[in-house]
Amino acid sequence: MSDPITLVLLAGWALMGLHLPKSFTLFYAVLALLLWRSRPLRWPAAPLPLALALLLLFSLSYALVSVQHGLWQLGGRDLLDLVSMLVLPAGGLWVGAQAAQRLSWRQMAWLWLAYGLGALLYTWLVLLHGRVLVPDGHWLDLLRRRYDASIPVPWGSEATMNVRSVEQNAALAAAWLLPGLALAWQGRQRRLGLLLCASGLAAVLASLCFHGRLGLLVVVLGGAPLLLRLSPGRRSWRRGLAVLAGAGLALAAALLVRPRLGQRLLALLHDERFDRLVGFLPAAPQFPWGGNQLHFETVDQQRQVLMIFDARQGELMHNVFCDVYVRVGWLPLLALVLALALCLPPALAQLRRALGSAEAAAPALLLAGVLITLAVQWLFQPLLYADGLLFFLGFLLLGFLAAGRVGSDNQADQARPPCPPRSRAT
Repeated sequence: MSDPITLVLLAGWALMGLHLPKSFTLFYAVLALLLWRSRPLRWPAAPLPLALALLLLFSLSYALVSVQHGLWQLGGRDLLDLVSMLVLPAGGLWVGAQAAQRLSWRQMAWLWLAYGLGALLYTWLVLLHGRVLVPDGHWLDLLRRRYDASIPVPWGSEATMNVRSVEQNAALAAAWLLPGLALAWQGRQRRLGLLLCASGLAAVLASLCFHGRLGLLVVVLGGAPLLLRLSPGRRSWRRGLAVLAGAGLALAAALLVRPRLGQRLLALLHDERFDRLVGFLPAAPQFPWGGNQLHFETVDQQRQVLMIFDARQGELMHNVFCDVYVRVGWLPLLALVLALALCLPPALAQLRRALGSAEAAAPALLLAGVLITLAVQWLFQPLLYADGLLFFLGFLLLGFLAAGRVGSDNQADQARPPCPPRSRAT
């Protein structure tokens, strides 16, 4: 029989993915349960202690500057947001590092799979609630109304939500589409692979219903970990390079023959975030201490119109690093960047090692998809996108990867057929 604590954790992560009311309260409970599951607690090895100090500096300076500028008040909903910002970045990293001492990669992957499937279910519940089950609603409205900017949601503090905040919930499942195809093709993890394929296709369809492009970007990037599993000396690697080279030559030839095709391709790939960043860079030094005072003008190259950015009117940069700077200035941003610079190299090294292991490859593919999704969200979505839950959960994953080890202790557990993980002796 599966460990009851593990089952409770799986249920908790799935419910967090559904974004039910009190999800943040559930998040704190999950962190406490993970700490209990990870006992005895140990102080993490370098460089995590320094990263923890930097994240504490980030959280404290972010909160103080926000209060100083009047962006947060010491009461009501703002107080809850302030406490979350103070506790969850460093707390999530520390809990993730503790969990790495007791949980296998397979067990952590199952927790994220539960969250991703819950988030995908939430996305489709919102689509059905806001497009099909409304008065005069129709199944065709899923596509006919794909350009709408907002959509009614079945629960939450607001009756409607921006479609981009809903769409990003399907990104995790989208990142698992290509790994799922690979696992199903190899046959060793066919049931898991088929599950990931089905959820990935549902995520892509949801992105199309929202006229979103980030989901498609996540699908493409989700195939990158598969390349890391191939040895450069293998024939499949050489064939893959040949196919990529041939596709590149064919595209170059097509662009030379039909220049207008290149213009259409650029228009398809272009995003106003790029133009916003071009305007941000020269204007940013004028407001080094934040306060949501940044404003500038830039040109939208695709529509050839003047675009005005004014943070005082609630405009967002749709980039976590830029939004941190606009809100609270350079000091919190510097602390955050340094903490990531310390944690990412060991995390990526462990992930690369796990992808090269036959036993740990499947859970490593799942966790790599989560990391890719987080990278896309940080680069193309605002700070605290949607309710901010995925932003804070990312620190827990980073702590787990940076402190984790791929070794013989976990290989026996990872080699079992895909089913909810069993507990380990404490």
